[in-house]
Amino acid sequence: MSLDNHKENQIKTAQDKLEKFLDENHEANKVFEAIASWDDNELTQAKAGEKKAWRFAYYLGGLLGLSVIAITTMMPLKKVMPPQVIILDKSSGETFPLQSIKDVKISLDSAWARKSVNDFMLARENYTWDTAYLNYETAAAYMGPVLRTQWMDYWDNNNPQSPFKVYGKNTQVKIDINTIRLSVNKDGADAVATVDYQRTVTKNGLQSKPERWIATITYERGDAPKSEREFRINPLGFTITNYQRDPFVASSIPASRGPTTALPQAPEQTGNVPAMTAPRIERKGGE
Repeated sequence: MSLDNHKENQIKTAQDKLEKFLDENHEANKVFEAIASWDDNELTQAKAGEKKAWRFAYYLGGLLGLSVIAITTMMPLKKVMPPQVIILDKSSGETFPLQSIKDVKISLDSAWARKSVNDFMLARENYTWDTAYLNYETAAAYMGPVLRTQWMDYWDNNNPQSPFKVYGKNTQVKIDINTIRLSVNKDGADAVATVDYQRTVTKNGLQSKPERWIATITYERGDAPKSEREFRINPLGFTITNYQRDPFVASSIPASRGPTTALPQAPEQTGNVPAMTAPRIERKGGE
């Protein structure tokens, strides 16, 4: 018998034994069928799960794409408003938003006018015995010819209303400026400043109740002073042509029109500005 025939007989014998074993053991046959069935089910479920995962991934990708498109489309339409600080004007009761330095551009003329008005008011309305002449000289440096003449007469010792006679050594007058508003008058020729301030008088150590006043100042651009001491006070020739003060009433403060961008040029003066002279002080033994 050849070797090949021998191997074929062995294989056939093994197959016959396996078939005989399966016929005699039905439970084992069921186990083999269950194993084969489980393997097929696992493969089917795995393929189904893979399909579901890909579908879910495509769905999420689509939603993400639509979200990006929606946000990109809406961004130009969305404007975020920054928070604002509201300021209350004590003098008029008006409210307005606080502006940043970037939003507010103050011209040089406007800044100069406000500074000059502030210095003039402090010199014109404050009083102490020791600083009387300094304030007198400072206020006069800003005045035009007519106002300066009136100012000199006001301080003259022959005037019974002279500050030296009314206040003397034991009285002090102090002002606190609330606001300075700049505008242009009706004909547009001159600039006008409206000053809201409080005035307090202290006599012999007793302080009076503060009084609120409104000063209306008309001013213009003048020539630089020729006097050295006046030039040190008012180098640019800020000239006040009219000054009026009244007790405060709510309607006395005009609506703000914003600062003027330029000061009007001064007209030619018909006369020379009076030189400043020190006010005469009548010294008495009681003073």
